[in-house]
Amino acid sequence: MIDCAGLSDRMVAVAHGVSVWEPGEQAHLHACRDCADEWRLVQAGGGLAHDTVIDTERILVRLHERLRTPVPQLRPASRPLRQVAMVAMAASIALLFLVPTVRRATNVAVVVPAVVVLPELERLNEHQLEAVLTELDGGNDVLSPMRLPRMGDLTVQQLELVLHELGG
Repeated sequence: MIDCAGLSDRMVAVAHGVSVWEPGEQAHLHACRDCADEWRLVQAGGGLAHDTVIDTERILVRLHERLRTPVPQLRPASRPLRQVAMVAMAASIALLFLVPTVRRATNVAVVVPAVVVLPELERLNEHQLEAVLTELDGGNDVLSPMRLPRMGDLTVQQLELVLHELGG
């Protein structure tokens, strides 16, 4: 099978006559529409440069003219305008320090629901999540760190659940 990217890389060399298509590549160009379209584009682009004449003298003359033409200088802002801008800046700085800031009332209680993000729970299936919820249903509103049970600490029902989840 012919690699389209490799064929694309060879198209310029073939268009300039430095290389020729092998029979397998030729067959691929007839079978692959994308490669055929790209080959037609490369061939059309190769013919553009033959009729192009670059007038280097004209370019050189225009370049020298532009280099000799002085660049217009921007005139500095007039003195009164500069003074007005400085007064405006000073006033804005004074406002920052002189205007009292608005303070929030400190006796407002904000209730934020507790959200616990446990990425470990993302991969658990329904049975495993139910087992975790069953363990957490101790009536405790605050999640405390759970100690991991050892194999000897598990009940028969919990061991069967582990075996069932592991596919045994």
